Amino acid sequence: DLIKEFGIDVHENKLLSLFPPVIHQDKQCPYCNIPMQSQRLGKKSYKEVMPECPSCMHFMAPIRGRYRTVSCECRGCIELAQAKKKKLADEQRSLIKHNYNIDLFSPIEYDTLSFRDKFLLFTILRYQSSESMEYISSFSMAYSKSSPFSATDDYRRAVVQDFHERKILLVSSDSPLSAFYINSGLSSFYPDEVEWIPNISIAGERIDLSMLNEIIHSELCSADYDFPVDAFEELAYEIAKDEIIQYLQMQCRVLKIDFMPKKKTDEVSTELLKHFPVSKIYYFAKKAVDDAHNRYERGAVNSKTHAANTIPIRMQGLGERALLEKWNLKSFSRDSRAPQSIVNKSLYEHIIGDVNLGFEKSPAEIADMLRSVSKISTDENEFLCDTCGSNKLDIRKADRAIILCCLNCGVSERYNPEM
Repeated sequence: DLIKEFGIDVHENKLLSLFPPVIHQDKQCPYCNIPMQSQRLGKKSYKEVMPECPSCMHFMAPIRGRYRTVSCECRGCIELAQAKKKKLADEQRSLIKHNYNIDLFSPIEYDTLSFRDKFLLFTILRYQSSESMEYISSFSMAYSKSSPFSATDDYRRAVVQDFHERKILLVSSDSPLSAFYINSGLSSFYPDEVEWIPNISIAGERIDLSMLNEIIHSELCSADYDFPVDAFEELAYEIAKDEIIQYLQMQCRVLKIDFMPKKKTDEVSTELLKHFPVSKIYYFAKKAVDDAHNRYERGAVNSKTHAANTIPIRMQGLGERALLEKWNLKSFSRDSRAPQSIVNKSLYEHIIGDVNLGFEKSPAEIADMLRSVSKISTDENEFLCDTCGSNKLDIRKADRAIILCCLNCGVSERYNPEM
């Protein structure tokens, strides 16, 4: 017994700790070039031998055993891991630069864009551009939940997908690596995570984001802009239907009803918007959702999905009764849980001049008012001055309104779209 023979004052379990470590001449530290060491293990020990450098503490985990998932965190290994990570990132970035090189795609001529294209581009550029005005920020990071880009995410994604398929918007090759599918060879991406750049040209020359924003703003907000009322009406219907779906989804979430808008919801919303503004359609929506919930609670339908399917039909029936019986419907206020979208605000505040008009009046009614204003500007000889009766009128546009000035008596009158 060594402890008794040499009179060592130590417990027998601690004896091995007094012996010098095992020197592994066949295992050199890759960073310090000195032999690795390991502690001595007892015959009955279940521990794995883990050689370690006495200088930098680098260790070699065994191939097998419970330490096989342990990684060394010495400075040399950390630097090596960082270097490998940087090399991989550089290779991935190089591949992205190649796959998403803007020069691979021919630019789209500005004059070929429709009113809808220009307006939606204007809104994206105005509210999603980076601080440097070099790219369009990712939609997952750039917009606020209290003021979403569109009433529903589906509408925004459809717009971005359409612009991407038509090459109006291109994926920026400077987008974060995390925005791309690594397993697809970086040929696919997350649409909400990537950054975007416009691919528009004038006379064959590609223009940057800042210039495009100025050009669209100058055109759409000009007092002399030949306003396409029909195109505006189509867009107004799109945005209003998106708001109705937003409100329906919000009400269904409150009552825990599984609602997925489909073709019938779109058809019913379109028909209702011909006669009612969104503020009054809110009544039909809330009533239909409440009735669906009550039908499920009473057991009149088999599932919440079945209950949800009754919602558009119920809205249609309520709308038809309201028209037939000439209901005096009360307008709802905006619900904070279904906030006004940036697209809606941009259309009615910057293009029309009344931020609440799209909520308080139907698209058909707004379009009729715009056509009336347009008629005033074109049929000037049919109008007389209310003050002196003269037909010598100077008619011009200013601040999205029509101003009639009598050249005989000097009296001016202003006509706004909401009138």
